[in-house]
Amino acid sequence: MGARFGDRFVPARYAAGVRFRVSGVVLVFAVSFTGLAFGAPAPADAAGSDGAPSPSDAAGPRAPLPRVKLVAFDDGARVAGDPKTALPKSPFPGATVELFGLRGETVAFQLVLEREDEGSDPAHVSLGGLGGADIRTSVFAEGFLDVKRTSGNEKKGDDSLAFTPAAKPTPTMLGPFADALVPDGELVLSRSLRAAIWVDVEIADDAAPGMRAGHVSVVSAAGVVAEIDVNLRVIDRALPYAALPVMVYYEPEGLKRRMGGLAAEPQLRRLFHAHHVAAIRPVLTEKDLEAEIPYLTGEAFTASAGYRGAGQGRGEGIVVLGSYGDLGEPQASKMPLVEKLYARARALGPETETVLYAVDEECKSPWPAAWRKLLDERASTKPLRIGATCGEDPGAHAADVVIQLPEDLSVARMLGARERGKAVWAYNGRRPYSGAPVVDAPATDLRVNGWVAARYGIARWFYWEATSWTSYGGGKIGGDTDPFVVADSFHNKDLDHSNGDGILVYPGTQVVPGMRNYERDEVFPSVRFKNVRRGIEDVGYVRLARAVSATEADAIVARAVPVALKDAPPGAPPAFSDDARSWLDARRALLEIVLRAEPAAPAPLLPPIVSTSPPRQHGGALVWALVVVLALASFVFGRFAVGPKRD
Repeated sequence: MGARFGDRFVPARYAAGVRFRVSGVVLVFAVSFTGLAFGAPAPADAAGSDGAPSPSDAAGPRAPLPRVKLVAFDDGARVAGDPKTALPKSPFPGATVELFGLRGETVAFQLVLEREDEGSDPAHVSLGGLGGADIRTSVFAEGFLDVKRTSGNEKKGDDSLAFTPAAKPTPTMLGPFADALVPDGELVLSRSLRAAIWVDVEIADDAAPGMRAGHVSVVSAAGVVAEIDVNLRVIDRALPYAALPVMVYYEPEGLKRRMGGLAAEPQLRRLFHAHHVAAIRPVLTEKDLEAEIPYLTGEAFTASAGYRGAGQGRGEGIVVLGSYGDLGEPQASKMPLVEKLYARARALGPETETVLYAVDEECKSPWPAAWRKLLDERASTKPLRIGATCGEDPGAHAADVVIQLPEDLSVARMLGARERGKAVWAYNGRRPYSGAPVVDAPATDLRVNGWVAARYGIARWFYWEATSWTSYGGGKIGGDTDPFVVADSFHNKDLDHSNGDGILVYPGTQVVPGMRNYERDEVFPSVRFKNVRRGIEDVGYVRLARAVSATEADAIVARAVPVALKDAPPGAPPAFSDDARSWLDARRALLEIVLRAEPAAPAPLLPPIVSTSPPRQHGGALVWALVVVLALASFVFGRFAVGPKRD
């Protein structure tokens, strides 16, 4: 472990000797103090006036300063650990990281370090400046997963749950790639493996607008090895919280089996909430629901409860009864329990949506219809909506909420279902229909899904699991693996294998012998989870821009996502870009629209439906309208456009 000094975490072996915080503009203090702590070169005038050697010189030869190259990226780069693998072009070509953000937004950047000489040295990060209490920073060391084979299928090759063969990322992502983000983790500067740093910059809801300046230094025992300035422009607009509703399932049993208990669960919920994500878990009893109440009311996300982050005091907005069909077969004997659960959830107010998840991926199951019949028999449960995952026509399904994979989600059928009063949600993802939630896909893929939702008016996105660390549950088979080490962590009976599928956060404690253990009762975020957040925040920009000019905003979204969902051709690569810079440019373009007008309420996520009548009725109305128009035209033509009469 170690100690915290200001905004910086210092490993234990440095903690006794280091007592400084790097100021954003006064680098000389950083150099001087690191010299005192680590024996780094002192400034030239440090020797006595008589030319005698300084005490540090008398102590013996100094350790050589590692030669390190630093490259800065935004939050859209998937960092390859192998120095032989080319890095993408940086969006920050100068010597400064240039950021912009709205109040209530978290922006992020990455620093990649390449050692150019031999050796291996630990290092840590010092971050200073950027403002006072209204700007909060968090620093993470990026952990690398060794991708030994791409996601695929034992019989179908590259035709995987993550992408079609034509949509497989190019170049192929094999080797070490960054994903796990260890808070205040230690870096190792080595020539054989890059080191990478992730920095979150959280802008408070009440942050004052204007420019902020900061500075980052990477410090080894020999001194400062790399540094860069950071400029942040705080914009006088508020980002809507959870602009796209996203829910992610986690399994408490997985926490127990891998982490030895549920001590990390409250922190997991706070982490999800700070990323604009609603966490869902099994709710099968009254006790289960009571445990959810503080998260549904927002009480768990207040300063008095120890929460700091986006969505202060906001509830998660959704409770799912019997996730994945865990309530079992519909029976009248279960209705008293369902009635109690729904009454308790409904008493929380209209901000909390309640869905009974009847069955998972069994389109022919009679359970949704049977549950609907039982609910309709009681006035108290009749408004409760039934949910199910199914890839068939949602308008013809018995469920009220039909959750579909992007490859099954037809825009025309979705709109038809909405006109029938049904909701259609998306879940998971597969290229080219959407972004994919695996490690061997570009980091921007889970950002893309926010833009896909904005493009097509998807009301909610659902990710099937975040804590699938064990072989328990979820259809995952095979032995337990260490998620910090093994990328190929998902296998099922259909012979699919995926890298990191179902793992969006990492366990800070692992009780399984031989697995990496940080001895911290918390879960760590991932690069992919950060990009889920970025996609949700980008939807906030879309909604703010639509309030100013829907036509211009939608044009930007359409350029970013020309085609997706079932309309995307499976034999082609994705129509959306894998280059993080294009998404940054698109966000800038939306911001230009936002700043043209005074602050206004964000536009709704879903486009309006003109009529609630079934589509086939529109045809009859159009025919009658056409008849009337033709009749009038005939009258006018006969009255005024006929030639002279013959005698």
